[in-house]
Amino acid sequence: MSLLLFLLLPISGCIQRTTALAFQGPSHASTTCRSNNIACILNLNARAVNDKFVHAAEEILGKGNVFATATEEANDDAVKTIVERGYDYIVPGGGDGTLCTVINSLMDARKALSVHHATKLPKFAYLPLGTGNGMAPLVGPRFKGRTKIMKMQKTLTRLKEIVEECEQNRDMVMPLLKCPMIEVTRPMSANSTLPNSELCFFAGSGFDSLMLNDFNIIKKWSKRRAKPIRRFLGSVAGYTVALLTRTLPSCLIWGKHNLLCRITIPKTSACVNATRATSTYWMDPRRGDTATKVRANNCESNPEIFPTAIDEDRQLLFEGTTGIIAAGTTPYYGGGLKLFPFSRVQPHGMHLRLGRISPFIGFLNIPWIFRGSYRHYNMKCLDFVGKDFDVELSEPYPFQHSGEADDDPIKRFCLRVADEELEFVDFLKPRVVLGYGD
Repeated sequence: MSLLLFLLLPISGCIQRTTALAFQGPSHASTTCRSNNIACILNLNARAVNDKFVHAAEEILGKGNVFATATEEANDDAVKTIVERGYDYIVPGGGDGTLCTVINSLMDARKALSVHHATKLPKFAYLPLGTGNGMAPLVGPRFKGRTKIMKMQKTLTRLKEIVEECEQNRDMVMPLLKCPMIEVTRPMSANSTLPNSELCFFAGSGFDSLMLNDFNIIKKWSKRRAKPIRRFLGSVAGYTVALLTRTLPSCLIWGKHNLLCRITIPKTSACVNATRATSTYWMDPRRGDTATKVRANNCESNPEIFPTAIDEDRQLLFEGTTGIIAAGTTPYYGGGLKLFPFSRVQPHGMHLRLGRISPFIGFLNIPWIFRGSYRHYNMKCLDFVGKDFDVELSEPYPFQHSGEADDDPIKRFCLRVADEELEFVDFLKPRVVLGYGD
C-alpha cells in the first residue's frame, strides 16, 4: 500500500483565493482580530524556496518581518525573536517538516520565555513550498508548477488584507480551522532511554520510513561526488533511486518492510463508561465504515516476542505483522494522498492505520488508496480512531514524522493527541448551497 507514497511526492494543487472575509462554518473556530502582526519564516533548504521568494515576501510583509533560515539554530533564533516581539500570526514556508519544526521551536521558546501560560498561541498560515505539503489541502493554499512565487505573493497579500480588515472592523471574524497535533514520544537516541517528545501532524514506521532512510543514505553518499550527481540525488529523483536500488529489493526479496509490533491503548478508552471523545474505535469496513467501539479485553501478548508485560492501565489492541504503522490528525499524508480519511471522526483525535497488504497489491490499488477509499475486508487494512496509542516493535526500525526520517531506528514510540490545538487561517473558499435548480 505504501509504495505509492513515492509516486505522489511531487504532486500539488493550485490555490483558491478567498472572496469572503467573514464566515463561520460548523468545523471552524473564529476570533476577533486584535493586531496585524505577521511574521514569515522561509526555510532556504525547502524544495521551492530561494532568495527570490524571500525578497517577494519582504516586499509584502516588510523586511523585518521575514526570517530566512537554513539551520535549526537559525530557526530557533528566529522563533525566539517572533515570541519576544509578540506576533499574532506566523507563516512558515516550506514542507511539513518545516511547519512542525517551527511549531516545536515555538513551544520551546514560549516555555523558555515563560509566556506559555500568559499568552495565547499565535495563529498560523501555511505556505506549501516543500515536497509533500500534507497540510496544504486541509487549510487551503495549493501551489503548483512554476507560478509558486506568484501564488505565495497572492496568499501573503490576501492574509494581510484579511487581518487589516478584521482590525478595522472588530465585529468581523477571522476564518480559522482548528487542527489537533500528535505528541510523539520516543528515545532521544539509539543509546538513550530518555524520552524525547515532539509535535507533528502525521508519523509512523514501515515502508515509508524505510524509503526515507534509504534516501538519506544515498543523499549522504552523493555528498562525496561531483556537483551534478549531488544535485540529482538530492532532489525528488533521489527517491526514485532509493526506491529502485534499495527499498523495493529489500521488501520484495527479504520482506524488510514487515514489522512485528504490539499496540496498546488505555483501558479507560475501552470501558463501558468511556465517552465518544475518549473512546477508541475500529472503523469497520464490513458495515460501511461504522465506528465500532473497541471493547475491553484481557488478551495477553506473546512473551517470547514481547517479554515485557503490558502495563496494568493498558490493554492490547493489535499484535502481529504489518507493513506500515502510520497515524495522522490531518487526512493527507503528502502530495494529496488521503492516507488518513478518518482523522477528523473525533474532533480531537487521530487516525491510526495499519497497512498489511504487499507493496505490489498497493501499487495495483493506487487510485483508491490515493482517494482514501481503499478498504480490505479480510483485516489487511486496519483503521482505528483514538487519542492514545503505544507501539512496540520486536526489532529496531526506521521512524519518520512530518516526512523527515529519524537518524536512528527505534523499538518503541508513543502517539498521543496533544492537549493544545493549532488554529490555521483557512484560505478555502466558503461554500453556500442554494437549492435553486442546477
